[in-house]
Amino acid sequence: MIISGHVDFEGRARLHANFVQQMVDPITAQPYFIVFDQTPPQAVHDWPDFGDLTARYLESALMVEVMTGYRPTTTDRLGDLLIQYFDSGDGLNYRPETSYSQHVAELFDQSRTLNALCSWVMAAGGERVRTVLRNMVDGLRAISVSDEDGRYYPGTKYTPGGWLDSASNIGFFVGPLVRPLVRAAELLDYEPALELAIDLTRRMVKRQEVFSEDGSFEGHVHSRLATAAGLMAVGLASGKRQWCELAYRAWQFARQISLPTGFVPEAVGAPCLICETCCLMDYLDLMLLLASNGHEELWDEIDRIVRNHLIESQFTSAQWARGGQPAPRTDIILEDKVGKRLIGGFAGWSRPDYMFGHTPYFGRGWLKPTADPTIYLNKPRVTQNCCGPSGLKGLYLVWSQAVESVPGGWVVHLPLNRWCDGLKVAAPFPGELVIQPEREGSLSVRIPGKSHVVQADMNNVTTDYKISGNYLQWPHVAAGSRIQIQFSVKDEITEDTLKHHKFPEQIFRAHWHGPTVTRVDSISGGPSDEESRRLTTLYQVMPLYQGREEGLSRAEPEPDQPRSAVIVW
Repeated sequence: MIISGHVDFEGRARLHANFVQQMVDPITAQPYFIVFDQTPPQAVHDWPDFGDLTARYLESALMVEVMTGYRPTTTDRLGDLLIQYFDSGDGLNYRPETSYSQHVAELFDQSRTLNALCSWVMAAGGERVRTVLRNMVDGLRAISVSDEDGRYYPGTKYTPGGWLDSASNIGFFVGPLVRPLVRAAELLDYEPALELAIDLTRRMVKRQEVFSEDGSFEGHVHSRLATAAGLMAVGLASGKRQWCELAYRAWQFARQISLPTGFVPEAVGAPCLICETCCLMDYLDLMLLLASNGHEELWDEIDRIVRNHLIESQFTSAQWARGGQPAPRTDIILEDKVGKRLIGGFAGWSRPDYMFGHTPYFGRGWLKPTADPTIYLNKPRVTQNCCGPSGLKGLYLVWSQAVESVPGGWVVHLPLNRWCDGLKVAAPFPGELVIQPEREGSLSVRIPGKSHVVQADMNNVTTDYKISGNYLQWPHVAAGSRIQIQFSVKDEITEDTLKHHKFPEQIFRAHWHGPTVTRVDSISGGPSDEESRRLTTLYQVMPLYQGREEGLSRAEPEPDQPRSAVIVW
């Protein structure tokens, strides 16, 4: 059961299983990238379906299993599909030749595939998967070019015969490779993976190809935040502190153009204010790295984002979907129960206050020359399904790091429901925590920002504790004890402005109960004239936070059975 305003990690992961099982071709298990707003809605195949979407779906399916113990029925087929795309013998992942895709190894596909292979290795993928991952590292190194500044790629789409293009958007195509390369080096104990990550980063940073010295950037935010997370990871792995500091400045810039509720714009300088859930995933990944390495204040940001805009962006109903008699499935289009298949996925273009902030139309430049334009053009899009599995990965990243096991005890970083490694943490309401250790050990609990400790009891008796920095500390808690903590919770109303020099500003008013938003309203500005022309009737169909206005429920289900986070990023 999904209760608005609470973070029921396992419940939302179980709901996501519907998405990874149903938002795929019922015959081939190939994911559908696009959902069009038609009568009835259509799920349609497109060129991101392969190395990009198959990898993301597989990774989120593996994470669902780790979180809940339930293995989605499509997991094995998605894995087989992903391996099938390594068909050229050079270690790279290729899109197949279809009417809507070319047989190319595109660099952004490679980064998503690297991520999935790393998670698959951690989830006991076996020697076959380790070999594929190592060969992929070798393949990426083989097609790179070196100069005095480091390594780079002379194009974005590679074929067995060479590069198809000469342009290279570093922030989109190259930067996102770094984070999984660093993780692959750690998992495989394979130095060439780290060397490639360092060489790619050295050139990007020296030439300021993605980030200015102050951390600012332009363009596609999802890939820029993925690049910043890579900067942080490779900086930690190589001891280059200046790269970590640049990653932090990139986060600061991203925070300036975002909202405290967790809304992150899809693009810097775009004429519309919309959020890809993919952005939230990379935003959280970057902040978790920073929070664990010297920026503890970011735990509060993480808490606000996951309990607000991230969980509000998950599809929990199909009420938006128009009825109609579905046509028979074709090799490209599916119309059968598309709205219900989307449940458990996450929004592609939300606004701070609505699930559907934008339903853009494809331009001809998106299509491959052989694609049938009648399938793709002049149809408003409901969502893009790269965001579906990205939302679950964002939840997983927070779930896996909310509680840290340390020698002889635990550190609770986030006041969220989590049961793992001998410790049960329940958050029945903002400002309340109940912690039950199943073995003896030390315990530290972070005090949420803007809060103070009202009361701390152990077995219904007021307990002594120490405060170190921003953490409550008990050197020893007994197995079977029950620690109940109450923090102060402040009700407040904030007004925040979304602005950038290339689009009109808009002011939003948020109502808060502690870290939890109960309502968001647009009070000034709104869609620009240009944006309004691109909005459809879906725009105001599903307001966010609508289930919270009458108060937050205390009926939060308990965390699922204890599970270790075997996929660790």
